[in-house]
Amino acid sequence: MTALAELWVAGVTIDWQGFYQTEQRHRLPLPTYPFERESYWIAPDTAPANAQNSSGQASLTQRASAQDESASAPADLLMDSSGKAPDMADWFYLPTWRRRPLTEPGTEGDRWLIFTERSNLDPAQAYLWKPLVADIVWAVPGTEFSFEGDVCTLRSGEVSDYQQLFETLRDRPPTQLIYDWSRSSTVDAFRALVPLAQVLGEQAKSELTLNLVTSGAHCVTGRETLSPEQAKLLGLGQVLTQEYPAIRCRQIDLAEQSLHHSTQHDPTIRKLHQELRTPYRQDNRVVAYRHGQRWTMTYDPLPLPEQTLSRLQRGGTYLIVGDLVDGLGLTYAQALVRDYGAKLILVGRPGLPAAADWEKWLATHGPQHGVSRLIRQLQALGSEGETFFWASGSLTDLDWLQSMVQQGTAQMGPITGVFHAGVMGDRASRLIGELDKDGCDRICRSKVEGIQALQAVLEEQPISFYVLQSSLAAIVGGVGFGAYAAANGYLDATAHQQTSEATQWLSLNWDACKLDESETVETSELIAAALSAEEVWQTTLRALAQPDCPQLVITPRPLSSRLAAAFTPQPLAEQPPSGTTHYGRPVLSTPYVAPRNDIEQTVAQAMGDLLGIDPVGIDDNFFELGGHSLLAIQAVTRLRETFQVELPMRAFLFEAPTVAGIAKIIEENQPALSAETQSSLESLLDQIEGMSPEEVEQKL
Repeated sequence: MTALAELWVAGVTIDWQGFYQTEQRHRLPLPTYPFERESYWIAPDTAPANAQNSSGQASLTQRASAQDESASAPADLLMDSSGKAPDMADWFYLPTWRRRPLTEPGTEGDRWLIFTERSNLDPAQAYLWKPLVADIVWAVPGTEFSFEGDVCTLRSGEVSDYQQLFETLRDRPPTQLIYDWSRSSTVDAFRALVPLAQVLGEQAKSELTLNLVTSGAHCVTGRETLSPEQAKLLGLGQVLTQEYPAIRCRQIDLAEQSLHHSTQHDPTIRKLHQELRTPYRQDNRVVAYRHGQRWTMTYDPLPLPEQTLSRLQRGGTYLIVGDLVDGLGLTYAQALVRDYGAKLILVGRPGLPAAADWEKWLATHGPQHGVSRLIRQLQALGSEGETFFWASGSLTDLDWLQSMVQQGTAQMGPITGVFHAGVMGDRASRLIGELDKDGCDRICRSKVEGIQALQAVLEEQPISFYVLQSSLAAIVGGVGFGAYAAANGYLDATAHQQTSEATQWLSLNWDACKLDESETVETSELIAAALSAEEVWQTTLRALAQPDCPQLVITPRPLSSRLAAAFTPQPLAEQPPSGTTHYGRPVLSTPYVAPRNDIEQTVAQAMGDLLGIDPVGIDDNFFELGGHSLLAIQAVTRLRETFQVELPMRAFLFEAPTVAGIAKIIEENQPALSAETQSSLESLLDQIEGMSPEEVEQKL
């Protein structure tokens, strides 16, 4: 073929009929375009599409940003049929900081809302901002809402106070917000940002820039005092931009010195002023200032060929903690036992059965239940007590975790390395508008407080390495992943924070993973390019061989295009339909089949309400009906609350995006009654039949 190509380039006439004469031709029928002659028109948003002004300046800026993002990207890689780069060495990216001075002149300020502490409102400090903008409102934390002059006092965790603030400012809405509570000693900045984001999302009708000012959230020079807690803000801020197109969110990370004890001639305050007066750009959304120098974040390809060196030891003991039902923990466990003859200490999430109860669980639950699959995988590892130690409980309970580690090491030996494998993104999806304290805790606690507890328990032990399961969501965000991206950003910063030469810390930002090979889907490009369990293991081995890389991004698809797509500002009119108007069912590839039970009826109703279609059949594909990831998250949230089950997002995206498929997963995950309980219940119902309410109450 190469010789033929050279001949063709040289001008030789090729006998193409002879070249193709041995090939067999086949007719490939392709689907035709259905002209259904029925309108599914969605009325456009009445708000102006501010993504591009009349001069086209915004689109030029977007193109420049995309070019800047991809400047460090390799030449376009030829993807295989699944959408992956064929060489695994090309799946790695390294977070990188580059010095880039501001070249755009700052514009005059308009109207700013600055969230700060009351102690920073002395006249000398407030004066520093006056040359920037004539109209400033200061928001300070307090115990009750009040508005006096240009200072608003509000409770940082109360949605109603933020609503009242913006209602008061209705006649002079801010064009820019500076959120400096992240460096406050009196406010939980992440928790306070959630209600602020919710109110901004509800009320922002025109473009608004939200600036998150942090200190030590990023490792730029390697000499900073890092604060992983502040790194959580970036993840939430990135998703905020994606869920609410009117809001542009950028993060400005300063060195650890206090901004509020500066003078107007201080280079940091002067450059911060210029930064805030510069319009938002995609490539400027994460900026850091160190020693008067401006840095921007990017991601460089880091080809990693197969390695022979590793910190893994044959016959070593490895602690694997986290969500073993849905995380990467069992992938690591299986590979360690298979390839290294390892012994394992496995600590799973609360509520999982003890080893003595596994057979009882399997007898009373369906085979597709996540815990049932986990038990069968654990049984395949070997004998509990010989190959592995098993425990289930809360990672945030320090005393319990200490006890389990002591018992585990007594049985399996001293711990060689640690794998922290938390919940996967498909179970951690919740729109910012629906986040509450319980939702944030459910998503963040095992990763944030779990790794804190683990560090405390293992502080005195000679651990060779820690591998932290982070996510690509911390890099590119994703609708519904606000809290999840924040928790993974915390893990990334924690890995950078650890500087011990004896212990390697490695945080891996994973793209989509397909760990169950039985999963089948026909409509998802994402899962087609997802990493298999073996690919997860092989890329982990390559990453572990890099002692000087505390964080690596792992994706088989070009990262630069993912970043450009994720953070290019969208027109305000491109918001999802509300689904309040119902249209008739379109012509689909499957015939209509009505729901057969209450669960299917509820799922069909949820899909129909969100998609604006009635009726929805049990075999209708969610994506063929016009569904997308944003609507899928809303549907999953609604069904989780209705049935009180941990319905994974992958049910919609990967496994079975139909009413029947979702209903089956819900049924599998509902608590089952044992045969003994069922018999007792039937006996009780027989006894109370015909009794009066008083007699029934006495009987019960």
